[in-house]
Amino acid sequence: MKIFDLALTKVYHDYTDKDASGNLSVGDSVSFKIKVYNQGSLDAYDIQLSEYIPTGLILNDAAWTNNGGIATLNTPIADITT
Repeated sequence: MKIFDLALTKVYHDYTDKDASGNLSVGDSVSFKIKVYNQGSLDAYDIQLSEYIPTGLILNDAAWTNNGGIATLNTPIADITT
């Protein structure tokens, strides 16, 4: 039987210490890496991603749109093969 089985990982990647405090603080930029995997046996197409924006953070990425605290990827992922 062929099925979709998509998995997502989101990990902290980097931050820019704009005030040189050595700590994450207001005004600093934080980046995350998101990867989507297809663990199923059926290829997936036009995958739309949405992700909650953590409290206290502001979305600053033109590839995503903020709608009430949920970031949505502007361009769906074309395909994720098995």
